[in-house]
Amino acid sequence: MEHSASAPAVGRKATAVPGMGWAKLKKNLRTQRVVKQCCGVDFWEIDSFADEMGQVPSNQHEGEEHVKNIRNSMMSNSGVRPGGHPVSSGAPKEITEALTSLLNLRRKYSEARSSGSSIVNDAIPATECDLTIPDEAAMADLRNVWDLAKNPNIAAFCRVRLSILESKFDVWSLEARDTEMVQQQALKNDFLTIPKVDTHLHNSAMMTAKQLSSFMHSTYEKDKDRVLREKEGKAVTVGEELLANGFSPNKKSTDELSGNHKMFANFENFNKGFTPLGSRALKSLFLGTGALEGEYLFKLTKTCSELARDEADAFLEPRYSVYGNNKTGWAALAKWFRRWEVDKTIPTTLLAVQLPRVYPVWRKLGMVNCFGDMLKNFWNPLFEAAAEPEDSDSDMRYIISKLRVLDSVDDESKEDVHDIAGLPAPMDWTSEKNPPWTYYHYYMHLNLCKLNVILGRQTNPIQMRPHAGEAGPTHHLAAAFLLCDGISHGINLDKEPVLQYLYYLSQIPIAVSPISNSVLFLKYRDNPFPSMFKRGLCVALTTDDPLMFHSTPTPLLEEYATARHSFDLSSIDLCEIARYSCLAAFNKEELQQMYGDADDHDPDKTNIPPMRINYRVKQLEEELNGLK
Repeated sequence: MEHSASAPAVGRKATAVPGMGWAKLKKNLRTQRVVKQCCGVDFWEIDSFADEMGQVPSNQHEGEEHVKNIRNSMMSNSGVRPGGHPVSSGAPKEITEALTSLLNLRRKYSEARSSGSSIVNDAIPATECDLTIPDEAAMADLRNVWDLAKNPNIAAFCRVRLSILESKFDVWSLEARDTEMVQQQALKNDFLTIPKVDTHLHNSAMMTAKQLSSFMHSTYEKDKDRVLREKEGKAVTVGEELLANGFSPNKKSTDELSGNHKMFANFENFNKGFTPLGSRALKSLFLGTGALEGEYLFKLTKTCSELARDEADAFLEPRYSVYGNNKTGWAALAKWFRRWEVDKTIPTTLLAVQLPRVYPVWRKLGMVNCFGDMLKNFWNPLFEAAAEPEDSDSDMRYIISKLRVLDSVDDESKEDVHDIAGLPAPMDWTSEKNPPWTYYHYYMHLNLCKLNVILGRQTNPIQMRPHAGEAGPTHHLAAAFLLCDGISHGINLDKEPVLQYLYYLSQIPIAVSPISNSVLFLKYRDNPFPSMFKRGLCVALTTDDPLMFHSTPTPLLEEYATARHSFDLSSIDLCEIARYSCLAAFNKEELQQMYGDADDHDPDKTNIPPMRINYRVKQLEEELNGLK
């Protein structure tokens, strides 16, 4: 589709530019102002250069020279050097120094999670988790991040920088999109054949309602006479269990399986969607690891993963829950994982484990006496496995060698405090109140540092990528900046310009699920994903819970397709987002194997034109150099 617009009464009518969508830019007064600031040319002068961009060069080399000549011509006419507006121009030194100090602080905490021997408490046995009261230095660091994030002068500076980054990308698209497309068409792959990862979904909802319904019906047909368990000396079959819990072989149950339609801002209704037909028995049968050795969960996982691989060349990173309500949670998961050799039979499934932040539930039921018990139940089995000999054949040693990501999840909309100084130690936290988000993740960070050191996984550390910034207090994002390697959701960064700018400068992976967000907390049209992408944040598209949110056999492609049409994304944009997902999921060595090069910039493997990669690298370098 071609877009055209008439210039205001300054003497010249704009010419249509194929595929640019730039009529929207002319209506954006902020963009007009920032373009003048960052490029040094009048906004309407771009028309003449956009006209030239419609002349598609005959080859990639000429394309690069063509764009270079056009941009240099623009800059020479304006008297501004190529490269744009320097960050430090007019920026008070105290602001740039504050941001630099936070970036250095982030680097310190990030390095500790892979080689944090300096923070490991030698007084605590290697087989036990660290539950000591947070030290004053760590508390001061966390307060410092939040205090600077709320500083109005720093916020104003960061808001301008983010606006300039977004507007630069708009101008870049105006200048370079046609040439980018010519470059991309000469590459060997396409969006469907490049690797991508769904870095945020839950194993208990990784299939669509139709897929689960079809599986339940086929299971009834094949296994209805199969003995499931013994009850009072009598065998209970799979068919009897299904019929006793609301299943009907003569009725398709897709609508009932896809969750309550009244889920917006109602986390209780949302959580009900994880229980098929409202039956805990069916949840255990199809989505648990215990019934029939978790055979049905394995088959569902295999079906979803193979569809994602075959149709989208995608990896899946489903989260499996270990609740911390007893000492056997890890052992049960490890037994299932080893029994079905998940990593070998489904190599495109990447192992992630989440700790649901539901301590009050277990405390009220008397399953734990304090928050420390919950942390011990979660962490101590990992430390005990890590202490085993490397050649140990135990299930726990096996699963810990495959573990890639730890996560935490619960309703973020509940208010809590950021400053955790003065709170009791975990073993003294005996109340039924849930500890704050920062408190949870301080201990997740502390013990992950210790675990990675014991395992010797400095080059391939287990990552911490929790749910953060979906709703509720934005200070969760401040704590995650120090305590986590990446986050899921992150849409509340739109409310915090300082944190968003820091996440950009640090290139912290953010797994955004716009369809999920639209159902639960933020309507699709209001999602900040397109702005975050334009600005250069490391954002990927993810599905979260296809059981409730998606309808097609390949939910990840559905997520990309919806975003493409709603956010006006190009095929190059989609490939860049796919690359971001791989950067989040794989370590450097794996990326080299995947992309077949010393880095992840091989355009034939990413299907991203060199122009786009060079543009992103240059913008980030300019922002970082401007702070020095």
